[in-house]
Amino acid sequence: MARGDSPLTTEHAFWLGRDDRPDRPELTPREHEVLVAYGRGMTVDAVGRQLGIAATVRTHLERAKQKYAHAGRPIRHRGQYSERIREDALGRERLRGPGHTPPADK
Repeated sequence: MARGDSPLTTEHAFWLGRDDRPDRPELTPREHEVLVAYGRGMTVDAVGRQLGIAATVRTHLERAKQKYAHAGRPIRHRGQYSERIREDALGRERLRGPGHTPPADK
């Protein structure tokens, strides 16, 4: 290591690079954006104002909740929204507001 050699073998790098997170549901970009905002503690009304979608925030949250339940990771209380965004490494992007096209999920 002192010579600048890598401390990892290719096998170590493979195992460290594996994604062992639980199954991630396929969220739409808008579901992703709503889930992240709500999971960070915003109220439903605040999410709606921020994203310009006041009438559909609850629908997006319900769809995301159903998808997590289908993936075997149900959301049973508000605190679990933030757990899911942390577990799935969601929300690294910033919310942009009305008219913004949310990022596509991988």
